[in-house]
Amino acid sequence: MVDLLDFPLDPPDANNALLVYAFGGGGTQYHNGDDWVLARGSSFGAPVHSVGHGQVTYAEPRGWGTDKGVVIVRHIFSDGSTILSFYGHLDPASVTLKVGDCVARGERVGSIGRPRSPPHLHFEIRSHMATEPGPGYLSVDPTSAGWEPPAQYIWNNRIATLPRVQWLRPSSVRSTRVLGRLNQDVLAAIEDKELIGFSVLDGSLRWRQPISDTPADAMINADRSLIYIVHESGGLEAFRLLDAQNGRSSTDSQATIVSAWKIQLDGVRVPALMPLADGGLVVSTRRMAYSRSAEGSDLSVRRHLFGVSARGRLLWERDVPAPHDWAPADDRWALADDQLILGTNGGDVSVWAIDASGPRAWAVRSGGHPVFTGDGLFIYDQEGVYRLNPAARSAELSYALPRAYPDLGDMVVLPDGGLLVAHGDRYDRRLIVLNNDGSLRWQRSYAHVAPGQPRLLTVDRQPFLLLQNDTASATKIAIFAIDLAVPRLTHISSLGGPRTSRLEDTVAFAIDDDRILINLGGASTLALDTHLD
Repeated sequence: MVDLLDFPLDPPDANNALLVYAFGGGGTQYHNGDDWVLARGSSFGAPVHSVGHGQVTYAEPRGWGTDKGVVIVRHIFSDGSTILSFYGHLDPASVTLKVGDCVARGERVGSIGRPRSPPHLHFEIRSHMATEPGPGYLSVDPTSAGWEPPAQYIWNNRIATLPRVQWLRPSSVRSTRVLGRLNQDVLAAIEDKELIGFSVLDGSLRWRQPISDTPADAMINADRSLIYIVHESGGLEAFRLLDAQNGRSSTDSQATIVSAWKIQLDGVRVPALMPLADGGLVVSTRRMAYSRSAEGSDLSVRRHLFGVSARGRLLWERDVPAPHDWAPADDRWALADDQLILGTNGGDVSVWAIDASGPRAWAVRSGGHPVFTGDGLFIYDQEGVYRLNPAARSAELSYALPRAYPDLGDMVVLPDGGLLVAHGDRYDRRLIVLNNDGSLRWQRSYAHVAPGQPRLLTVDRQPFLLLQNDTASATKIAIFAIDLAVPRLTHISSLGGPRTSRLEDTVAFAIDDDRILINLGGASTLALDTHLD
C-alpha cells in the first residue's frame, strides 16, 4: 500500500533536480509526462527511484527502442484505487527489475540513459497501459485520456498527508486564481475560462459559469455583491449571485451566477483591478507614450486608470506617471474609509487617493505598501514606515529602516492597532512590531529560519509569517505562527507545488477564525488549520 509519494530524481523532494519540460502544452502535440534532469553535472547514469511502494508491471531494457529502457510500477492506495508510475529513457543495462517484482518507495528502478535527445528522465503518472510504454506525446490533452500532471500529482499526495490540512482541492486546469470568500459558505475562483464557486467547508464545487474571453484579472467588490472580471481584450464584466428559486440577489451557497453588465475599455493591456470603497472599481493598465523633440524621440510608460461604478458606468479616465519597469500587478493599495489609497513607486508622486471622482495626488515620495489601522494610515516602503496625513496629503517618517531589497518586505495591521513588518535588507531579514503611534515595540531576526519571500497575515488575532521560496522546479511555502509576547516563531507547516509556466502567484488569506486558504502557485487549493495544540 502507498504511504507517501516521493520524486523520482533526488528523493524525497527533488531539491537537486530540475523539471525542464513539463506535462501538457498545446498546439499539435501535448507532452504526456515531465522531463527531469539533475541540477548540476551530467544526468547520464543518475539513479531513478520508485516514487512509492508498488509492483512492477512492465520492465524492458529497450522498451522505447532507440529511446532506451522503460519501467512501469503499479501503486495501490489504502482506498483500493491504483495509479501507474512510468520511468522512460533509462539506461538499458540498469533495467534489472522483472515483472511482478515489488519495490519500495525510494528504491532504485534504473538509471538515466542516452536517448536520441540529451539524457533526461521522462516520468509519467497514468491510470492505464500497465504493460506497454505507449506514446510520449498525444494530439489531445493527456488529462482527458488517462494521464495526470506528474509533479502536481506527487505534491498533492504529499500535502494531503499533512496533519493540519483539512481539505485539498486539486486542479486539473492550466490556471487557477482564487479571488476570496464570496459569502459565508462559498469561495470564488477563476479556472481557465470558468468562474467557479467552491465550498469553504470541504472545497467541493458549488457552481460554475463559463467566461467568454481569457481573463486577465478578477476581483470581488467591496461589499461582496459582485465579481468583476477584466479580459485581455479590454472587456470588463460583472457577475452577480442570484437565488435559483426566484431570481433575486442572494448570498445563498446554492445560488446561481449571472452576468450583471458588460462594458468595453479601450487600450487595455495586462490590466489589474482595485476596489473602490462604494463598490465600484479601478482598472489599471500599462500604456506606452511616445514624444518627439529636437533631441529625438522619447518613450515613457503611463499608468492609465479607469474608474467604473458598481452599475457598469465609466466614471473617469486618467493618466498617472509610472517607471519604465512598472506593471499593473506591482501596485499596492488599501481601502481607508471612503477612498482607495494607492501606493506606487517611481515618479514625483508616489501616493494617490482615489474615489468615484478620480485620483488625487499627494505631494509625497514615499510609495509602497499602504495599510489602514482604523486609527491611522501608514505606508511601508524600502526605507521605512511612514504615517500618512489624509487632511494635509503628506507623510511623516515614523520608523527608519535600512534600504530593503525588492520583494523582501510586507506589512499588516495587528489586532491591537499596531503594525507588523517583515523587512529584508543586505544585512538581515527582520520582523518588526510597531505600536499604533509608529514607535518600536520589538524586533528580531528571522534570517536563520527559512529562505523565501515573506507574506504576513492574521487569523483571529494570531499573526503568521509565510515564506515562499521559488526554486527551479517547485514553489515551497513554510508557515510560522508569531508569538508577539516573547517574541518567537513556531513552525506550523511546510507545503509545496510544481513551478512551471502554467502557474500563477501563490495566494494566501484567512477564511475564518482558525483556517488559512492557500492557492499553491495557481495549481491546488487547500485549507490549513492554524490552531496551536
